[in-house]
Amino acid sequence: MISFEPKNEHVESLRLLAIAILSVSTFFWIWAIYNTYTMEKGLDLGIISFLTSMLSSLYIIYVIRKGNKIGIFGQSIVLVTHLIVAANYAFGIFFALKVVKDRILAQFAA
Repeated sequence: MISFEPKNEHVESLRLLAIAILSVSTFFWIWAIYNTYTMEKGLDLGIISFLTSMLSSLYIIYVIRKGNKIGIFGQSIVLVTHLIVAANYAFGIFFALKVVKDRILAQFAA
């Protein structure tokens, strides 16, 4: 378990990381919404994947602010949400290379 004591530099680093991930995830979530809106058909899976990382970042910030501990379940959820984002990128590269067969699109997806 991660213990949150006042003035713990590891906790502050975790809080800053969560804020950074929240900011980046929000930007790319909005981008995914816009991308989906402008597509002829389909759905940008970033709408789902970045939403999960946004929610896990908010969870971390909330727990730190309350001074509580993140248990193994909470840590697992945070890990899974970040793996979902990574899987979304991996799927995008696979889709670009194997389905569309476009190397430029694959580089963009990476």
